[in-house]
Amino acid sequence: MLDFDYKCMRRIIINTLVALTVITFIVISCKKDTYDWKDVIPGEQVIKGPDTIKADNITTYMYLAIPRGGSDYNWQIVRGPITIEKNKYMPFLINIKGQSQVDTSAEISVAETTWGGKTGSTIIFKIDKINCFTQFTDFNQFLGSGKFTCYELDYAPYTVNLTYLSGDTIENDNFYSMGWKLKYTISEDVNEIIKIVNTKYVYNSEIVQVNGSGTYSICKGEINLNFAITRLSGDTIDNGAGKVRFEHQ
Repeated sequence: MLDFDYKCMRRIIINTLVALTVITFIVISCKKDTYDWKDVIPGEQVIKGPDTIKADNITTYMYLAIPRGGSDYNWQIVRGPITIEKNKYMPFLINIKGQSQVDTSAEISVAETTWGGKTGSTIIFKIDKINCFTQFTDFNQFLGSGKFTCYELDYAPYTVNLTYLSGDTIENDNFYSMGWKLKYTISEDVNEIIKIVNTKYVYNSEIVQVNGSGTYSICKGEINLNFAITRLSGDTIDNGAGKVRFEHQ
């Protein structure tokens, strides 16, 4: 009986000590945080954002650094035809616009200053490509002489003539090097979208249709299209899908 009581008492004591240890740990952990913002040292910064933008001076692109409560961020343009708009409430974030009529690049930098006044090192981010942009004004500007060189896979370059019809529509006099007249519509805005007007032709004694879309660039003087030549059933003919590029002569 005494041996049983001894073992039982020992178990109670051990369990009590364990419980007291846990409680002590919890109490210590719950003490007031003594973290001092003035002692914060800025770490190595990182800038995240797109490395390719369009220079239409309308579209905005967001870039951000690593956020830290209480810190300020000194954003700068190192070089390039861009503008920066800083965010008043989130200084680690900026919006950028590009404006250029030639393809180019740019660089931005940022340095963090903590609430305690400590400034970290400056980091630079390169925007590898700023795609040029020229605002559409009229079809004379867009088409120029109307003569373009057409480039297609597995074809030698050949000449096509693009002419203005009406509204937002132009016409190609020699699509697919087949002498097919094909119409396109263009968006006339910053998106620079061109779409093929669905048209039917006879090819190898069967009726086919052409669909597709792409982009144009006035500043580069080119049009890039993805197209498909399909049967009325929807099946694409052999070698009937691909890409084509038109360049001003």
